Amino acid sequence: MSDRRGYSLIEVCIAIFVLTIGILGAYSAFSFSLNSVFHARNISVATNNARLLVEAVRLKNLPPWAATFPTSDESGLFDAPGARRALNAPPFQLDLPADGQFSRRVHVERLSGDSNSYQYNIARISVTVYWDEKGAEKQVQVKAFHRQP
Repeated sequence: MSDRRGYSLIEVCIAIFVLTIGILGAYSAFSFSLNSVFHARNISVATNNARLLVEAVRLKNLPPWAATFPTSDESGLFDAPGARRALNAPPFQLDLPADGQFSRRVHVERLSGDSNSYQYNIARISVTVYWDEKGAEKQVQVKAFHRQP
């Protein structure tokens, strides 16, 4: 009777296989969590930028409360549906820093065109912030109301 101690080649191969499966599982979980952290960061920054833009519109009491709102794209408050502007494009050049990762669309409109309606002095502010993530465009939209003081 032979008194050999140790592991056979099959046992070593099985142990290496099980260890490899465990390491690959941990790596994929780490990779997924890292991607989730980056995505959450982008959503948080975009939402914060959108809220800052809404507050800038309110603080500056934009647009001017004339009989009719100006509707030109140059104002920076009536962007067309497909428009993308830099975050700090006019009239917000002093409110936000330049950021090449994010762009925005701001649209402000009166709730009512009837000057006799109480809704005439209330504006709907819609701010959408866009960014690219893994080759796909993502967006966050914040809507608010503003009443003429």
